[in-house]
Amino acid sequence: MRRRPNAFEVSFEEELSAEERENTALRPDSSEPTILGKRKSDIHGPNPEAAFYRPRHGPKARQERADLLLPGEDPFGDEDDAGDTKPIRVLTDFAIYDPRHGNELVSLAALEQDDGVDRQFEAAGLAAAYVANEEDEGQEDDGEPKLEALHLRLGAILRFTFDWTTMGDPVWIETQFAWYILKVPTRDYTPLFEHFFTPRGVAQFVVSRALKNTNESYDAFLRRFTTTVDPFGRTYKEDHIWESVPELHDAIQDNDDPTKLKSSAIIKHILRKSSFTASSSQRPKRRNFVAPPNRRLALLSTRDIDLAVLKRENQVPTHVTPRIAELARGLVYEELVVVGVRPPPENKALKEAQKEAARQRLRSLVLKVIDRNANKHVSVEKKDRVRPNSRYVRALTVGGIKYAIGDFVVVPIRSRNSIFPDTVDELAPTSTIADYFWFAKIMYADQDGRVHVHWLQHSSQTMMEELGHPQELFFNNLCDSIPYRELIGKITVHESSTPPDKVDEYFVQLIYDIKMATYTSIDGVRHAMTVNNPPDNCPVCPLLEQREQEGIESPLRSGDRINGIAFGGQTYHYEDFVLYRADEGPAHVGYITDFKILPPKSDGKICTQVFVKRVGRVASLGNVLPQDVLRDEPLRTLDIFGGVGAFSMGLEEGSNCIKVTDIVEISPSAAKTAMLNFPSATVHNQCANEVLRYSIKSKLNQKPEALRQLYDNRTVLPPLGEFDLIIAGVPCQPHSAMNMYKKADDIKSNLILTALSFVDHFKPTYFYFENVPGFLRFTFDAVQAGKYKLEGGLPMGGLKLVVRALVDMKYQVRFSLLQAGHYGTPQRRHRFFLIAARDGYPLPEFPQPSHDFPDNGGLDIKLPIGESVRPFSTLNGTAPHPFVSIDDAISDLPRFDWKHPKPYTLPDEKQREMNRRQVDDIPAFACRASETYCGQTGAAVAYHHDPRTSYQEHARAVPTKSIQHFTRTFRDSKVIERIIAVPLTRGADYHYIPHHLLEWQTSNPNSALARKNFPAGIYGRLDETKFFPTVVTNIQPTAKQSRVLNPYCYRMVTVRELARSQGFPDHFVFESIGKDMNYVITMHRQIGNAVPLPVGVALGRELRTACCQKWLSSREEDAARRRKAIDLVDGD
Repeated sequence: MRRRPNAFEVSFEEELSAEERENTALRPDSSEPTILGKRKSDIHGPNPEAAFYRPRHGPKARQERADLLLPGEDPFGDEDDAGDTKPIRVLTDFAIYDPRHGNELVSLAALEQDDGVDRQFEAAGLAAAYVANEEDEGQEDDGEPKLEALHLRLGAILRFTFDWTTMGDPVWIETQFAWYILKVPTRDYTPLFEHFFTPRGVAQFVVSRALKNTNESYDAFLRRFTTTVDPFGRTYKEDHIWESVPELHDAIQDNDDPTKLKSSAIIKHILRKSSFTASSSQRPKRRNFVAPPNRRLALLSTRDIDLAVLKRENQVPTHVTPRIAELARGLVYEELVVVGVRPPPENKALKEAQKEAARQRLRSLVLKVIDRNANKHVSVEKKDRVRPNSRYVRALTVGGIKYAIGDFVVVPIRSRNSIFPDTVDELAPTSTIADYFWFAKIMYADQDGRVHVHWLQHSSQTMMEELGHPQELFFNNLCDSIPYRELIGKITVHESSTPPDKVDEYFVQLIYDIKMATYTSIDGVRHAMTVNNPPDNCPVCPLLEQREQEGIESPLRSGDRINGIAFGGQTYHYEDFVLYRADEGPAHVGYITDFKILPPKSDGKICTQVFVKRVGRVASLGNVLPQDVLRDEPLRTLDIFGGVGAFSMGLEEGSNCIKVTDIVEISPSAAKTAMLNFPSATVHNQCANEVLRYSIKSKLNQKPEALRQLYDNRTVLPPLGEFDLIIAGVPCQPHSAMNMYKKADDIKSNLILTALSFVDHFKPTYFYFENVPGFLRFTFDAVQAGKYKLEGGLPMGGLKLVVRALVDMKYQVRFSLLQAGHYGTPQRRHRFFLIAARDGYPLPEFPQPSHDFPDNGGLDIKLPIGESVRPFSTLNGTAPHPFVSIDDAISDLPRFDWKHPKPYTLPDEKQREMNRRQVDDIPAFACRASETYCGQTGAAVAYHHDPRTSYQEHARAVPTKSIQHFTRTFRDSKVIERIIAVPLTRGADYHYIPHHLLEWQTSNPNSALARKNFPAGIYGRLDETKFFPTVVTNIQPTAKQSRVLNPYCYRMVTVRELARSQGFPDHFVFESIGKDMNYVITMHRQIGNAVPLPVGVALGRELRTACCQKWLSSREEDAARRRKAIDLVDGD
């Protein structure tokens, strides 16, 4: 059987040998019959058996209507509306049926080609609002409410449309009231939809590929085609091409320039080989379905350049380095573009011989365990004792094998149910030593028949599991004394970062913390202990003793007087200031006045009372690190997927030891914002894949074509330099069951590979990775026969691959979920962070919470291996500061209302209130659809009051050039009326809006909200005593996050108020290329996509601590070298 080509063979096609080309090319067999004369049912297989639509269990489906508004749909008109006002929706779990014939399931093909039956086409499924900007879908925290899809029964289907020219573009259907994008069919309807879609999907693949590269050869195309998985989880075969030739003819006929299309090398070859002509086929005549309406075309080719660059048709294939391509092999569906120097070819014969040797080694070890007659004799020679009469020995012999201190050994895994087979012949062909044995390093042996060992974890026993390097081991923080007879055999382990050539040998370079799932360097102190005499040569025993000691209260004495205690790794003395836990709110600050030693408990443990005097609050934390030293050589920083640079700005402010030199951002408006606020940095308004390709090819002197800024397509970009720190806030779209195309072509998810390739190429000292919590649910849904053959997907595959790649690149790694509110952000916002440091450098810690935030849930990371990771305590009452409220954050900003569009319709009391507010210097501005924004801007706008909190003081520390205190506008004036109708009451929402102003979804008993008993939230007013909900990119009163009404004013929140919710200072000004209403909406996206600055500041402080540790250790090493040099001189 001929194998499929890999990413290397596709990317380095020109370097393939003739033999390699022969092995990878799959050509049509000339002996097979052509499709000439075959009926369509024969070509695509027999039509599926007749089936009938069965309604879903649960509430009855709602009937589609003109006034239907789905949760999350914008009732205010699409900003790219080009004449067709039908909404666009997504339909999943759908079925299409004929109500005239007992709800028989029917193919859409019958809508296009008359099957001789008088049919009517209708559909049912779960309908959801279409999200033009997919980033909105990944922003919500686990704790935020999710809007459900509505079980909907559609009216008559008028037509379907299908774009032959865009890879992965789905099928659209149109009804009287809306357009629907078809996603996942029901189980019953899948056979029919697969039968309908497969030939069209293949034709789409061919046409889109031919248009993209008219000169691509058929063989090159075929290699790509046969490594692609279709939406139904099957790998394409060449037969699929020949079976889809009729649809290919349809696609050619529908194209604007069929002659040009037929001239492409791929299509010319297929048409010549197929012997198919439209006149010779027996296909029924197709109905003439014209192209989709203007509204759909406008949406797909939007005027908003910031969204246009993210469209599928404008996306650049994922570019990766050879190392990352190899690690991702068999895990991703996309054809990766490999850039860089191709690694030397693998010696397959040698590898197979080594695998066989490893299998024989495993058989011999297992045989020792299961063979009861195996030699287990133990002997110890006197010369091997550490000292005469010592109870410790340096070596011993067990079963004829001599073991010594420092040897690496294997020990049988002992469990309640034995994992060992009865005979070695029962071993699986893929079994390895790690499946049956634990790994250990001998520290010493004693005369009592026990060996003291330091345990190691095999990579598959760490959080990487199946993605771990099969030869990599990690030291852990566990040791034990085991019987001599447990020793089964020795193994070769290299204490090195390079994998050994022999597959039955291992290497170890890092320590794995089982509880925290962190990978860290082996520090020098720990390594130096191993040269001590037993039993002082075990590096783990002191750690265990220290942990035990930290749990015991130990009095500290000065002469006969007790002047303090030691507990939990800290010492406490008279007159020390301490934090102690409060029942609620932030921790108390106390001043130690006395100690009292109580009588020992029954277990003999000492108990100490500490007397403290409670004192006032801590206003701020002092900066005690040597900033002057750290500032001398700031870390050169590259921020890829940088957005407006918020994460970089926070790290820069918190650390005081980095300098952002380059930012890569694809959105033109966000790039312009970054340029404005980082004047000394070079901002690359380009796709990160293009920048990576350009950087690697430039370094190899391949003279690639210069890149230009996307915002003008003229300005040439300079090449990237060298970097000490790389930051990557990788866009990660949600991986939900509603997206049937996520497997085949959701290349945005593969940007994590691009980020890792940047690290591989530039080799920075530090790497910071940020993503939404949903990243932890990202599974590589590998269905094709690949490296891992995982039909069910790889749990936490994204995280495992990131960690594996970083460890492979010799980085230490730790990761965690952080709550932004714990670090002074006035907002609930969970985010995932990963920190990596090159081996030998201090790995920065995650910051302890500084603010007592009420919401502590959802921060545990439950690993598939069984452990839960949370690197720090988040108990309420233990952080030093109270949480930052909305009032703390924005109360000083100017107040203004929207002017009611029809004030004469207001009740008298409401009119008087609005008039009083203007008398009280709260102006009212008209929110007109013709304007780009409503509110105040410029530098001369007066604040409502002086700063009253440190948060406000920090925000206003630098005068702003443009306060941008304005809201978006709306086409529908009723939106303004509804918002003004919501009273200035904490938590008020649409329940207060007069009935005649309510929308269908908030009033009709058949709406989705009605099924949930009309929950609170839509048109929700913020409570100034609490905190902002998660700020997302879609800010409107009926969106997923709909509490967007200002707590003090009759309007929505402004751009500046949203910016304050993320920690942006007022001098940070946002740029927007968007016109009309998109002007403000673009700014909303920039703010919603940002990492809160207070989180970046907290992480930056820990980075500064790590840099300081490196500085101190380097200074100590320099001093030691100088002392050694002096000693040598004195010795002479």
